[in-house]
Amino acid sequence: MKTAVTYLRVSSVEQVGNTSLDDQDSCTRTFISMHGWKLLRVFREEGKSAKDGERPEFKALQRFCRDNHVDYVVALDTSRFSRNLDVFTTVRKSLESCGTRLAFVFGVAGDNAEARFATNVAAAAAEYDNAQRATKSKRGTDAVRRAGGWTTRPPKGYILSRAGRLPTLIPSPDAEAVRRAFAAVAMGKKNVREAGRDIGISKGEEFFVRPVFAGYQEIDGELVRGSWPGIVPLATWYRVQERMKHRQHNKRTDFFLRGHLVCECGRMLTASYSQGRHARYGYYHCMGCKARHPARKLEDAYREWVASIAAENSGPVAEIKKQIVSKLKDLVAEAEESKARAAAESARISRRISALVDLHLDGAITRDEYDAKRAALLAQRADLQQEILLGPLSGGEYLELLDDATRVLADFPQFLGVAGHADMMNVAKMICGSKVSVSRAGEFSNRENDCLYWLLSHSDTPVRSLAPPTGFEPVLTG
Repeated sequence: MKTAVTYLRVSSVEQVGNTSLDDQDSCTRTFISMHGWKLLRVFREEGKSAKDGERPEFKALQRFCRDNHVDYVVALDTSRFSRNLDVFTTVRKSLESCGTRLAFVFGVAGDNAEARFATNVAAAAAEYDNAQRATKSKRGTDAVRRAGGWTTRPPKGYILSRAGRLPTLIPSPDAEAVRRAFAAVAMGKKNVREAGRDIGISKGEEFFVRPVFAGYQEIDGELVRGSWPGIVPLATWYRVQERMKHRQHNKRTDFFLRGHLVCECGRMLTASYSQGRHARYGYYHCMGCKARHPARKLEDAYREWVASIAAENSGPVAEIKKQIVSKLKDLVAEAEESKARAAAESARISRRISALVDLHLDGAITRDEYDAKRAALLAQRADLQQEILLGPLSGGEYLELLDDATRVLADFPQFLGVAGHADMMNVAKMICGSKVSVSRAGEFSNRENDCLYWLLSHSDTPVRSLAPPTGFEPVLTG
């Protein structure tokens, strides 16, 4: 007696609950009974697509056929077995090598050339049908997304809303925590992994690149504005992307002057460790003239050199700090005023809704008029409450920004004494430009046109009284 197994499949979880699998089971059992074969096993694939061969029961079926003598694998039709012609032909050849043939309830019977050709055509047609469905589905999804709708699961910080014409997102109670996490990464207080853990996200590298939090979504490489409000300002989102783009470079902080120092012979200094008898010792060295500088000694000298720049320019530094403080205080006042104004308007609308109820109870307005006016007022109040939630930064957050902006300026030489490698690399680029020359004796100078006085760029009125430190030959333009 010939032996057989059956393969039953539905592509979605919803279909698992209907009668599709049971109907396939009944048809295949009847087919096997009509041919007088013995049924060995039934493989049920619940909620799996046939676009590839990565299906648990599909793989189990192949293993079973290799380990046991099976004459036929029976399925309802080729589309139940596979919707990929390459997978179909590969698996069929693999089964045939161990003596197993494919048989379909709704297919051409036999194993001759005509039957095999018809089966291949049916498998190719199933693949084409699958591709057409995917194309139509993507076209429809893209149309909804380009119109500003959201078509997948909402990310943390949002919930899905289907109240309007298109599905969209509205901020959830987690929105404020997400915005603070983006702000922490943008200001360099935390990396994406640390900020992600704070809000319960395990893959921060994937979470913080999504433009949805700025109110956008990416479609075919293009940022398209969504219909939902952004949790974070677009500028903050871009700042986070820049930090993530250079995060691998920022991790290499063992030698914070790496890529910044130029030897007097004109070549960039590189850095590495040398293994001594009892410890490793770091060195900056030139691959050209073989100049070599102990890393700790050179970095300490660099800190002293940059500190002298700030010491010689304490007056302009204090003036610029005063400008920053004044500007941030104005922003604090503006933010608090904006939120207070929105809160007052929200309270006024609540009073109007109460008055509307009284008018309706007194018979002054009809039920339809009451419903329409109440709905309009509720929508206005919801918009205001959302503005309060996602509006300008609070005074406390601006004070954090103020602290970050002035902590270096307030006591610059002392800051250099305790600054970590990452902070020092930023200082090196902001104060001294991208490249600094160092002699064999370890003396610094700068003859680059990109010696950007970072303090000048933070002044409303350019301050020309900065004294160029010894060894500098800056070219200031504009």
